[in-house]
Amino acid sequence: MLNQAVVESLAGGEAQLTVAAMVALMLYPWPGGEAELRAGLAAARRQAAGRRIDVGHLPRPVQEVFRAAVPPGDRPNLLECLSRQAEAALLAWGIQHSGLSREALARELGITRSALYKKLQRLGIPYRR
Repeated sequence: MLNQAVVESLAGGEAQLTVAAMVALMLYPWPGGEAELRAGLAAARRQAAGRRIDVGHLPRPVQEVFRAAVPPGDRPNLLECLSRQAEAALLAWGIQHSGLSREALARELGITRSALYKKLQRLGIPYRR
């Protein structure tokens, strides 16, 4: 789990991040593993030059993932935006991979079948009745 202590450890010391930067770090898949994360944080610290690390200080691929996931209009509401994304990811996974019927999936989620369909429609997740 990526948290402030892990970030500070990998950055080689105290690293102050904005909330948006921490979200960006958590959203990025880090295909190069710890080495890529460590190098990205070191570069961000240099670019920030003693200031708090923000999204703009992070490597371009991390910035791009953040911008794709969190549209500029949603940045003041990061938690709400991330909650929508988590909900959409969970529902999409449930529809595609759980093996449950829609009714059983709704029951597992603690919602009605009609509420499930409304959420799927609102989030733009394709489904078959």
